[in-house]
Amino acid sequence: MDTRPDRPRRTAAPSFAAAAAAIAAATVLPCGSLAADARGAAGMEVLFDAPAAVWTEALPLGNGRLGAMVYGGVGKELVPINEDTIWSGGPGPNITGGLPPETFAKAREQVFAGDYAGVTKTLPGGYRGAAAYEYFGKLEIDFGGDGATNGYRRSLSLDDAVARVEYERDGVRFEREAFASFTDDVVVWRVKASRRGAVSFQVRILPPWDGRAVVSEGDRIVYRDKTEGAGKLHFEGIVACKAKGGTVASKDGVLAVDGADEAILYVSVATNYRNFRDVSGDEHAEAERRLEAAMKVPYDKAKAAHSAFYRAQADRCTLSLGGDPAPGRTTFRLFSDFADRGDPRLVELFFRFGRYLMISGSQPGTQPMNLQGIWNDSRWPPWSGNYTLNINAEMNYWPAEPTGLGDLAEPLWRMCDELAVTGADTARDVYGARGWTAHHNTDLWRISNPAGPQGCGTWPSGGAWLAMHVWQHYLYTLDRDFLAARYETLKGAAEFYLSYMVRDPETGKFTLVPSNSPENRIPGLNVAIGPGNTMDHAIARDIVTAVARATVILGGDEAYAERLLAFADEIEPYHVGRWGQIQEWSRDWDDPKDTHRHVSHLYGLYPSAQITALETPELFKAARVSLEHRGDRSTGWGMGWRVCLWARLLDAKRAYGILRNQLALVGEKGTPYARPGGGTYPNLFDAHPPFQIDGNFGCTAGIAEMLLQSHERTKDGKVLLRILPALPDEWPDGSVKGLRAQGGYTVDIAWRQGKVVDLKVSGGDPDGYALMPLCGAEEGGAGIPGQLNAE
Repeated sequence: MDTRPDRPRRTAAPSFAAAAAAIAAATVLPCGSLAADARGAAGMEVLFDAPAAVWTEALPLGNGRLGAMVYGGVGKELVPINEDTIWSGGPGPNITGGLPPETFAKAREQVFAGDYAGVTKTLPGGYRGAAAYEYFGKLEIDFGGDGATNGYRRSLSLDDAVARVEYERDGVRFEREAFASFTDDVVVWRVKASRRGAVSFQVRILPPWDGRAVVSEGDRIVYRDKTEGAGKLHFEGIVACKAKGGTVASKDGVLAVDGADEAILYVSVATNYRNFRDVSGDEHAEAERRLEAAMKVPYDKAKAAHSAFYRAQADRCTLSLGGDPAPGRTTFRLFSDFADRGDPRLVELFFRFGRYLMISGSQPGTQPMNLQGIWNDSRWPPWSGNYTLNINAEMNYWPAEPTGLGDLAEPLWRMCDELAVTGADTARDVYGARGWTAHHNTDLWRISNPAGPQGCGTWPSGGAWLAMHVWQHYLYTLDRDFLAARYETLKGAAEFYLSYMVRDPETGKFTLVPSNSPENRIPGLNVAIGPGNTMDHAIARDIVTAVARATVILGGDEAYAERLLAFADEIEPYHVGRWGQIQEWSRDWDDPKDTHRHVSHLYGLYPSAQITALETPELFKAARVSLEHRGDRSTGWGMGWRVCLWARLLDAKRAYGILRNQLALVGEKGTPYARPGGGTYPNLFDAHPPFQIDGNFGCTAGIAEMLLQSHERTKDGKVLLRILPALPDEWPDGSVKGLRAQGGYTVDIAWRQGKVVDLKVSGGDPDGYALMPLCGAEEGGAGIPGQLNAE
């Protein structure tokens, strides 16, 4: 217990005024200005002094639907382009027939009988996988020869969402800008020169497949094609140019600009996708419409509107960890300074960049972000660029609510609604169950059947985990209309468990069989499918309980709500195993040497709130044991999850240590900084490796979790706000504005020498929360709070 005199113990949950007074009394430092501190977060950019040599050095642009990468080459610029509905395949399920409920019923009997070898023979050896996220192609902008340059600078501004390239060549200063316009829905690229008539280049579209034609139509170039597989998805991209001075011409699929003072390229891409069942759209008409509208807007006005749109979302939440003592450092230098002395500027930048990626990768009306977000330059990306539902798709949206971007999760909620349609067929046809379900992979076509390898493919809890994001949004906003609009989606996810779970003959509790603990295998048995795993039970408990609460909130059938709660009480509980761990399965099979990247059995600690310091101290302690044995080094996204988990365990030192591991520079094979293991690429993309965007979002959420937590409740039902619950010593001074808390609250915090000097809580019910100020892990202790007893 922390008994230092500057952190007095309190015996009752104070009001905000009392808690704020206690914080003020606990420090002799003058109260800082949150507004002034926020300025320390301005001027943030991802900066290089050379062109990108590989994709993970290029700068990402996006508007939710369109993505682009800027290499910044002097002689040749490359700009890969993505559109979020360019997927292989077409409408329809991945499995049609041949997987009746009897198959899974037999497998269940074999599991309960201990015939695990028989299970592997009864279930298919694998399932047809999901479609792949493909890409449009690359713009090649050829300036003719590289030549020597002076003053080269390539940057991505996280203040206005514009990429810039500047250099001097042959006595001429060139300036380029690029952005994926939020307001005009096209990619815009401009170059201008200090000498009149010095802008000349040729533009080509490089398709991802050989032998595909790019044609000239008037003074434009056009690429039309369809994706692989069923070939149902058709797309069209148009590149057009406006120039000041000089000439613009197009011939044989090449757009040429000669002798201009300035030139602006517009890239418009559209597909025939209308929804997951309908590809009857007119890609040509849509691409033309967007292009024509965008080209009518003056460049400066278009850029200003784009940046204003971005800032309105980006500036909802800002973090400063003391400002930048040496502005203008390249990102490589920031990595080096962080490795050498823990310079917090890289943490600030990484947090801002994570929120930049969410704003650029997910907007209402777009598709949700997949494993690569929206950025991919491969015909068949790693893991097909799927929506992987056993952690990755969910992790993509972990920072949304706590960092003020909750509305940008709309694509994820909509995907839940769509999976509820296809998933109802899966529940009925595959499991003989009510409601809906989805497995560990889905795609643009919202497949919900088992997909991929037998083990991880036989996991039917992906849909319910997604649906919990709907409930989380309600907890953060208390928006009853939102909850009512998606109640049936939530209810259907719960009904699947009510109708399909059975009692384990050994424990007598409800379990989900057959299933697996995502991507792991049972130690000693070397099989993936066993008699019940902790994550399934936790997700089932969450969704069933959430629907019970939603039913009451919306004035529904209280008897139904009671039945749900009674069912939740009968779901297999958590078990503490022989070496003090949270068991990953209902049997005590865990291997203390297992360092698997997934920590599925700790779902109840984070992102759920079933395991907390106040309510379940024994499980809280056991979760720590499990996490210690799992290890601190993992894949990029695996470390992101671990940052969040250690923050929930109120252990600042461990959370920060894993964040340091995540912010270790890694590179692609052949680069001078290549090394094995997870970390962060030069352009700040997460390295699984290879690139997966979920690690960016896991760490962004983890940083927020280190500064504010709101998942617990006091005994009288108030939201418990933990202020700086896992603040590391390496961040002695700082401020954060705009963090969101459950209950509709916005929280601003400033601290000096590790002590709160300014605190503001706004929104929500002013009497609906209690504060636990400066509550963190005891030195050398288990991280259980001591200075405030929240009654």
